[in-house]
Amino acid sequence: KIVTSQGFEVTVYNLERTTCDMIRSVSNNKDNESVNKFIRTVFLQHKLDTIKLIEYAQKLNCEEKVRQIMEVFS
Repeated sequence: KIVTSQGFEVTVYNLERTTCDMIRSVSNNKDNESVNKFIRTVFLQHKLDTIKLIEYAQKLNCEEKVRQIMEVFS
């Protein structure tokens, strides 16, 4: 958690956790175009720790979808 300049405490996640959350949101049909653009950008820029990504995917029950996407972009 961090404190914003206005004094609010907010939870901050790393890129791998955020990516899993975004992939999960595609399954819930939330703004697929924006999510797909985010996922494409993240995977093409190779900024992800794939071990961490898979660990989060397992915990968040989206491992199969994450692995499918990783295969497309590898």
